[in-house]
Amino acid sequence: SGGGGTNNHGGSLAAILSLHGLFVLMLDHGLEYPQFYDSLYRLLHPRVLYTKHRTRFLRLLSKSLLSNSMLPAYAVASFCKRLCRLALAGPPSGGLFAVALVSNLLRKHG
Repeated sequence: SGGGGTNNHGGSLAAILSLHGLFVLMLDHGLEYPQFYDSLYRLLHPRVLYTKHRTRFLRLLSKSLLSNSMLPAYAVASFCKRLCRLALAGPPSGGLFAVALVSNLLRKHG
């Protein structure tokens, strides 16, 4: 049974690496994994911006949200809302990234 491991840094790293592998399979090989965006959303917490693997996570987040033009509006809105909260709760560098990503998402999906 998995899922509870994202409360520690090792667990969140494993989750990020797993999601990255799934994303590559989805993008390059047409794998269907409906829970991908739910899993990505659950990792979107201020603590991920304080870890040493935040760059990898932010790159995955950006690629996965901006590469899918078929995301439903409610999902894009949910990610934008969570990213705005992250901008307030995380470090300044993470906040700048979050605001820039929200801007790009609104331009692409808005």
